[in-house]
Amino acid sequence: MNIEKMDSLEEKRIIILMSTYNGGDYLDEQLKSIYAQTYKKFRVYVRDDGSQDLTKEILNQYKQQYENFEWFSGENEGASKSFFLLMKIVPLEDAIYVFADQDDVWLPHKLQHIYKVFETDDNMKPVLYCGDTILADDKLQILKKENFGKKIYPSFGNALIENICIGCTSAMNSCLLSKLVEKVPQYEVMHDWWFYLTAACYGTVIYDSEPLLYYRQHEGNAVGSGATKRSRLARRIRNHKKHKNQISRQVEEFSEIYQVYGENAGLIECIKRYKDSPKACWKLVTNRNIRRQCSLDNVIFKILFLLKQL
Repeated sequence: MNIEKMDSLEEKRIIILMSTYNGGDYLDEQLKSIYAQTYKKFRVYVRDDGSQDLTKEILNQYKQQYENFEWFSGENEGASKSFFLLMKIVPLEDAIYVFADQDDVWLPHKLQHIYKVFETDDNMKPVLYCGDTILADDKLQILKKENFGKKIYPSFGNALIENICIGCTSAMNSCLLSKLVEKVPQYEVMHDWWFYLTAACYGTVIYDSEPLLYYRQHEGNAVGSGATKRSRLARRIRNHKKHKNQISRQVEEFSEIYQVYGENAGLIECIKRYKDSPKACWKLVTNRNIRRQCSLDNVIFKILFLLKQL
């Protein structure tokens, strides 16, 4: 693909990507928060993933009201595939690509903040931005969140076994978008984890501890975030049972799509071979570069690797 260059003296355009599915209860509130942004140079692209409620009516209303709003209707593919399909539709230019969920609410300065992050980006290598959120219930009442002041350290070794990128907080340059759509994965745990893997392998990942949106928690969330230690543990156990072998399968897919060299290639081989080789398994478990952010979590996952459960 050829990337259309914009005048370097101009502000970069922001392209917002959203996938919707039966989001009628919260969609209007989210779109209002987008159009209330202090940074105005943006365009919204929405792919509807086969909604059966009022979602399409709301999208039509915004299409009629705003010239910088487009939406497309599609078959139900699930959130991850829907976002990848949308990424192949949107124009590829020297812009900032910002991802949005249908049920959150953005703080007014979110786009301005992200623009500042990417303002000096030369678009020569993939860059992924992601960050923290304000957890809220379905009425946008803030939920208590345990915060230990822990810093997040993005790395490829971390990306192999843990996702720190919440999709609704993510933004990227066109260099990363171009790489992601060259060959869309047939299997990925979620699109945002695939973003993190790719950017950590080939470019830069920026994790921002300043939350820029209310991350609404409700029964319809495709992926939620527990507000307490107990709920997070319960969610992790559920996900492990539901997606057994998901980590090794995703790593296998990544290695088939991309050419990986050097230290990163060695880390991939640790994951790919640990079930068949006791030596490779021990190498994985003792490798300090393959790690999760939380120390206790890291120990648990290393035990699961020894048990060949990931």
